[in-house]
Amino acid sequence: MTASLPLPTFLLAALLLATSGGFDAAANPATIHAFAMDGASDHTLSLMAGLSGVVARTSPEVHLGFRDSDPAADPDFWLNRHVENNPGTRVVWQDDAGWFLEHYKPLLSGYVLYDDGSLNQATSVAGAVGAVMVHESLVGGTVGAALAESGLEQIEDVRGRSSDWVFDRYDFNRELIYRQQPSKLHQLRAHAVLNGGFVFDATGATRDRYLAAQRPQSLVLGWGYENDEQEFFSSASRHNLMTVPADFLQSSAGPARWEVVLPPRPGKADPATPTRPDAHYVAFVMSDGDNAQWLTNTFATSGRWFGSPHRGAFPMTFDLTPALLEINPTALKYFYDQAGPDAQPTTFVTAGGHGINYPSQINDIAGYVDATVQAMQRVDHNVISILDPDNPAEALDALAARPEIAGVMFKTNSGGYADRHGEVRWSSGTAIAAVRYTLWEGFETPDSLTAKLNAAPRDALHDPASYSIVNVHPWSDITDGHGRGDPMSNVAAIVERLDNGVEVVTLEELFLHLSRNQETLSRSVKDDASK
Repeated sequence: MTASLPLPTFLLAALLLATSGGFDAAANPATIHAFAMDGASDHTLSLMAGLSGVVARTSPEVHLGFRDSDPAADPDFWLNRHVENNPGTRVVWQDDAGWFLEHYKPLLSGYVLYDDGSLNQATSVAGAVGAVMVHESLVGGTVGAALAESGLEQIEDVRGRSSDWVFDRYDFNRELIYRQQPSKLHQLRAHAVLNGGFVFDATGATRDRYLAAQRPQSLVLGWGYENDEQEFFSSASRHNLMTVPADFLQSSAGPARWEVVLPPRPGKADPATPTRPDAHYVAFVMSDGDNAQWLTNTFATSGRWFGSPHRGAFPMTFDLTPALLEINPTALKYFYDQAGPDAQPTTFVTAGGHGINYPSQINDIAGYVDATVQAMQRVDHNVISILDPDNPAEALDALAARPEIAGVMFKTNSGGYADRHGEVRWSSGTAIAAVRYTLWEGFETPDSLTAKLNAAPRDALHDPASYSIVNVHPWSDITDGHGRGDPMSNVAAIVERLDNGVEVVTLEELFLHLSRNQETLSRSVKDDASK
């Protein structure tokens, strides 16, 4: 994609920066200027999202948050964690968008004019040229006056322009592309502008044209067309891309560039831990950690999930996208820091890869595995959870062949993730184990799972059925029987009623036992197959 008309030098400089594969420079500013979202119009929030993205290329010092209210999903939570990590950082609140336009005018190339039908086009152009996007309704008011006083001129008008027109006229980041609904007026847009990524909401051949221009194994942030999860995952997979659900990502520019020192992953299994011959091993694994917007909104604080008072009372595993290190490293550090002191281990495994895809639908398995292992190493993971509507045996084997990976968990995209019924096999000496049960309405309840686990085989040296992975669905609200209405409380209700012979462990420890006892366990599998 080459611009059809020559661009001024300052726009070319911004364009080159935007297409360099991301902005690697990160810094922790002495002062953060926070814009109060309380009461701001939707179009003002769009403007401020774009401005924060441009500014974060130089210094991640503009944040959007709620100064006068405290919603459940408040991006101020991460601002406060950043300040805790960097004592002495000043936070100065402003509620006037004009102040930001004047203060940061040296970093802005101008503004892109748009209307109700062209927000995605405006976001794309703003990212490509380092501008802010301004809705036509703002031009005649205080924002228009602030633009004039700041000397910021209109450099593009995308009203009536199609996404194809923008795609063909400007160059974009080939490592990051964004699927966003125009109805989401500020969410995810700061991150798109920061990274100079193309933003679209098309499907079919038009979507495929955009995705085909991206580099293999790069990321698609956002969500599916008309909220279709499988469309999102599948379309990216067919182009050898990986996805990160992120369409509700708030104030996403500054936090993506705040520097952290990431501690080691908490809850690591001790390789010297002996296997109990008479035990049934079970690992509870909460799914959906591929979803960056959930991880950065209410996952951290809600009592349903990571913020549960039950966390630390039993071994627990959360799957989590390694892309969080690039999207909000402060959040990743927070999860590791908070889980570290837990009395019983809390740990994390990789959800899908650098992002999530369907491995059965990709054709560059070697590239996928390489990108996945690199992403896992950056966040200190050694176990991966794979979701697929088919049986991606070639990809599972390729992952298992890597010495950096200690175990591969497989969940089907049907039957509550458990259509392989706990199947275990080994490849290159590494166990590949399928989900056996799912704690989720319509599949298992706390009472049914407690009964099944207490009645399960207990021969951890010889019988693979002595190992169970339970997928804990985060949106489950089971109250039947001993159900307590939220996922973590329901896991606690199960653990409290398990017999002594049922050993609750992290997923990493479960794979440790499977791999250590491969010889005797696999013999049992072969014997069963010959009957």
